[in-house]
Amino acid sequence: MVRNLRSPVESVPRPPDAGAAKKDLNAARPPAQPPEQTSPSESESRLEALIGSIDEIVFELARDGTFINIWTTNDELLYRPRHELKGKRVSDVIGEDFFRPFSLIFDRVLVTGRGEELEYSLDVPAGKRWFLARMNRVPSANSEQYTLCLAVRDITDRNTPKKNCSSPKKNSPRLFTLAPTLSPLPPSLTAASSK
Repeated sequence: MVRNLRSPVESVPRPPDAGAAKKDLNAARPPAQPPEQTSPSESESRLEALIGSIDEIVFELARDGTFINIWTTNDELLYRPRHELKGKRVSDVIGEDFFRPFSLIFDRVLVTGRGEELEYSLDVPAGKRWFLARMNRVPSANSEQYTLCLAVRDITDRNTPKKNCSSPKKNSPRLFTLAPTLSPLPPSLTAASSK
């Protein structure tokens, strides 16, 4: 199942003075400089460390849905092992029907440059899971070509009812069995509340 949630992703405007206190605290500090990188492998290691600090799966995909890079801290949430995904198209791995809604959104994101979100379910080694995917366009070294960043979060807990919560059906008969034992309000309270 696939649901397009927000198309495109809207950003919430920030009030003009929202960062004033933070600016005052940082006024005496010099701006931080990014660390110098000497090799692509250092850059890749740094990126993996940054992505490892978030609880998401991040895919870099080509325009046609080919997996270019995959970063995750939980391989159980991947449809197949990483090495089986890299270099393959999503439609070849999972199926054309599953990929169709993604393909339409990929095209829009690449053309407009505005991010979009999609909610979907998928059977993975960890079981049936619900995911929220955020898609954004990523510029490449060649400014005329773009790739897609697909940040995917496991939202299964949000989409499944809690086992310890009672359903309203279980509570309803109990409520109705208690209702006849309740005594009506005394006339003095009924008259006071109607004034």
